[in-house]
Amino acid sequence: MKEISIDRAIMVGTIWINGPVFSLLFGPAMLVFLLGAPHRGEVPKAVLIGGGVAFVLGIIAAWAWWSYMVPRWRVWAWSRVSDLGELRIRAVRAGLIWPQGHFFERTEFRSKALQNEIVELEAKEG
Repeated sequence: MKEISIDRAIMVGTIWINGPVFSLLFGPAMLVFLLGAPHRGEVPKAVLIGGGVAFVLGIIAAWAWWSYMVPRWRVWAWSRVSDLGELRIRAVRAGLIWPQGHFFERTEFRSKALQNEIVELEAKEG
């Protein structure tokens, strides 16, 4: 497998993970406000409530996307970068992953096979 730089792995993770996360987080509420709010004047109560509901649903969708994509990015990045310790530090700083052992790290959707692959890659690092 071709080795890549940590910067490239972080850039790909940001595009794969955080790009859609921000779209899912804010997109539905923005759409409700853009389609439902009048151009001038007071915003109808239904639009405010709908925007709030859309934002909450967006949070759920964004978290689900993050939980699904992060383990897949880990396998992709862990298999292509030689310094996993530095990659992990930089990925936490970039907001891609939580620190190792953090409670929210447990919200990643990992199949047994995916978990085994991550453990194998981390074991190679030593």
